[in-house]
Amino acid sequence: MNWQTLPNGILLKNGTDGSNTLNEIYNADIAELGYNRHEIYPKDNFTINPMIIGYFKLLTNELIAIHRDDYGTMSEFEIDDWMAELFETRDYEEEDILNEGILNQTISQTYIENVCRQKAENNTLDNGKYTFTFRNGILVDFCSSGGLSANARDLLNTDAYIQDAQKWYHGNMGRIIREVNLQAECMANTDYEIILSSVNKRKFSYPNGYCNFIALASHFKSYDVNMSDVIDSMHGEYEVIEKSPLYTKIKAYGEIFTKVIDDSDVSTDFKHEETENNTFGYVYVMINPSLPNLVKIGKTSREPNERAKELSSATGVPTPFILAYYKPFRDCHLAELVIHHYFEEKGTRVNGNREFFQVSTNEAIDLINLYFKMEQEQYGE
Repeated sequence: MNWQTLPNGILLKNGTDGSNTLNEIYNADIAELGYNRHEIYPKDNFTINPMIIGYFKLLTNELIAIHRDDYGTMSEFEIDDWMAELFETRDYEEEDILNEGILNQTISQTYIENVCRQKAENNTLDNGKYTFTFRNGILVDFCSSGGLSANARDLLNTDAYIQDAQKWYHGNMGRIIREVNLQAECMANTDYEIILSSVNKRKFSYPNGYCNFIALASHFKSYDVNMSDVIDSMHGEYEVIEKSPLYTKIKAYGEIFTKVIDDSDVSTDFKHEETENNTFGYVYVMINPSLPNLVKIGKTSREPNERAKELSSATGVPTPFILAYYKPFRDCHLAELVIHHYFEEKGTRVNGNREFFQVSTNEAIDLINLYFKMEQEQYGE
């Protein structure tokens, strides 16, 4: 049962061992074709006889091979008819496979660059059909043609949502497309009875009358949405309750949401999210006479005094560290991350790999106390 090449360049294999499962057939065929499951995907269309399996390149939809269980040769007309039927559902299935790969962190940046024959810039790559986003060399997100997802194109009046978001994001199409896609995902994952409710339509509608599915899905907990996404999507009425260097509290839809540090990589919803390294511990401020005008801001899960002794015993430190202040946190990892980011944005961090900052001891203490207050309020303490 060898592969033969048809006039149109598609490989054809006739006949199969009926005792094998489809998965076994897939795996054997993919190996024979010289691909792996991250580069190619099968689509089968069969009753019992004949079984037909097509193999397509993951990112380009190119049909490269057909396997059928009888010994006839498919004509080009048969192949065209068969492909037309497959393409009716292709967009969804392709995106599902991509999402599965993203979830499992199996699709590398190098592989997609090779497929698209171009290099990523600023962690993104646009090949005209998809815009891919990478982090640490792994594909983490993508948008289909025009940036809009299949759900957005099928479920929403995208023109209305884009027009409304233009007023909020001032022409930043990257953020607008991201929000419209998130609106669609939230709609797709929210119970239809909830969406049809006239009460919800009124409560969660924008001034233009269209529903804010991000806020709706978050309220009914039918989709895992960050509060920062909810706040970003509030183009209607809202009220700023409190604004500080670290966070903004906003009241909308009868609820209060907290957004931490506008437009930063550590923007986090404290109502629903905790970091992977969530742990109780302390954030401390230390000073050292040998390091004038610098403070060290760090975290520890042990007693801060013990940490100070440990640092002071290190070689190359002529004078001991002095513990100036510390505060306990439910999540010391996130607390340190937010505080470091704030001072780094102000340009006071001496080195991105070090915990030393050119700020006064009082400035560091004030920011730690501010974050401590927010965490206390979050957990009702």
